[in-house]
Amino acid sequence: MARSRNARTLAPDQARRVYDRIGSLQDSQAFYEDRATDLLVEYGEFASARRVFEFGCGTGRFAARLLAQELPFEAAYDAVDLSPNMVRLAKERLAPFAPRVRVEVSDGGPGVPEAERERIFEPFARGAAGAGGGVGLGLAIVQQVARHHRGHARVLATSGGGSRFEVILPGR
Repeated sequence: MARSRNARTLAPDQARRVYDRIGSLQDSQAFYEDRATDLLVEYGEFASARRVFEFGCGTGRFAARLLAQELPFEAAYDAVDLSPNMVRLAKERLAPFAPRVRVEVSDGGPGVPEAERERIFEPFARGAAGAGGGVGLGLAIVQQVARHHRGHARVLATSGGGSRFEVILPGR
């Protein structure tokens, strides 16, 4: 198929912004993914799984179903997503399943310098690069949600460049 001259490829930060805007609608439009998740559950071998990894966790609907109904109690769930908004929604939904759950946002960008890794969780703080274009509230909100659930958020460097953001929630 020939590519149109008007076709445009989104840069990673543009794709992330689009996904953040439309991603939270996934719960209200679940009809399009319910059949697919039913098939995954039907043909997956979740009853004997010890750990599940999901790339692109969305709002955590599928994970909540697995943790509540399909996985053994001792099984763990790990996920990554490129959208901070999706990670926030998934963490809120999956908080009752702590400590079995770890949901992270990971990117391949320039990363967060070690000297800024605590400060960027303060309200209105932005990293030196400031490329995200936000006002510095996103990570502060993530930290507040984590603390509300007796946990905390942190940022780590990744081996290939970029950063990995984690929220650690204690068991109940």
